[in-house]
Amino acid sequence: MAFLLWIPVLPAMQEETSRENVQRLIFQLDEASSFSARNAIVEKLKELGGNALPILEMPPKGIRQQTGQILLKIRNDIEKRLSTEEVAATKVTLTGNYSPRSAIQSLETQSGNRFRFPTDFQSNLNSEFQINNVDFWQALDIVLDRFQLTVPSLTAGKTIPITARDPANIKRIQAATYCGIIRAEPQWIQSFVDLTNPKLRTDRLLIRFTWEPRLEPYEVWVNYRDFTAKASKQPLKIAKDNRLKINVVGGRNHIDLEVPFANLKRSESTIDAVSGILNLEVPTGKNRFSFDLATKSRPLQRKGDMLVAVSNIKRIQEHIDISMDFSITEAGESLSSHQGWMFRSLAYVVDNDGNKFKPTKTVTTQQDATSMGFTFSFPISKQLSGFKFFYETPSALRSVPVPFKIRDISLR
Repeated sequence: MAFLLWIPVLPAMQEETSRENVQRLIFQLDEASSFSARNAIVEKLKELGGNALPILEMPPKGIRQQTGQILLKIRNDIEKRLSTEEVAATKVTLTGNYSPRSAIQSLETQSGNRFRFPTDFQSNLNSEFQINNVDFWQALDIVLDRFQLTVPSLTAGKTIPITARDPANIKRIQAATYCGIIRAEPQWIQSFVDLTNPKLRTDRLLIRFTWEPRLEPYEVWVNYRDFTAKASKQPLKIAKDNRLKINVVGGRNHIDLEVPFANLKRSESTIDAVSGILNLEVPTGKNRFSFDLATKSRPLQRKGDMLVAVSNIKRIQEHIDISMDFSITEAGESLSSHQGWMFRSLAYVVDNDGNKFKPTKTVTTQQDATSMGFTFSFPISKQLSGFKFFYETPSALRSVPVPFKIRDISLR
């Protein structure tokens, strides 16, 4: 009788197998003599996706310079693909019988968007759902409407609060327009008259744009020249033509945008449609840079679009000051905002016993369109042997244009 011994593959073994596979492919790429052979290996490395990135960031020594350049391009392609997927709308599926909590829990698990029920929430309701591969916001509104629930209008932060819906309010699915990662909902329309010149009247439509909280855009902008509107099948004149930029602060997951009309007639009962483009500037991915503070050689490190270097370490009495330079290869205007995404990054020091030190003071030493410099002050009096400085930051910045078209806006 033969016995088969089953040995489970532990996570550490799986990780080692993955590393060995990536290294093996890199050496095969280095030795490949034909264009077709190199292309085949490149495609295999790309298919490994995020699993290949740690090795591609620090490839084996001894490979040719040409191979290193190919690996850099592969790494950039993988990171851009992953970041593109990260900012795409979440698709969710909900089939079967659910209670309010179990339905919301399923949406949370599938999307990465977190929810919060009131502490005293109770419900004996159950409902059957057949939601298949639907955008997150639309699926959420179907669930909330089914259980007479809603999201409070004044909401901020990474967690979506759930509360009971006033029966007098229209259903969420009827009020909203779904645009991928964005939920758009008209809030109100107001008329403004210039009392010094009564012929000058502007009607302003307020639209709330809410994005999935798992995204953390640092800026949202629109160009009113991209906007169009119609009423009674006739064009409405947008009373602005400038570009508006809004910094996103305080954990907000929405903006309220006014769309002004210069020629909306009092007799109109409906705006046929309003369309435009909402642009989100979103940090994607996450990188952790690590520097040994006891060594004199601390080379520049690159991960994704980000480059980080520790330029100086200085002891001042019971503190150490760490000067760090940061740059990004595709920054645009992303480093110009004083409330920008850079100030959400984390810097800390860990000693050889695992104790973490946070900076007591951070000073911005320089800033331009593509780079910044910081000095972090840490309360460390010990010698730095075994100490490491860590800096956590997104791996890339993505500009995400979201076209929208809101139809049949009732004015009565």
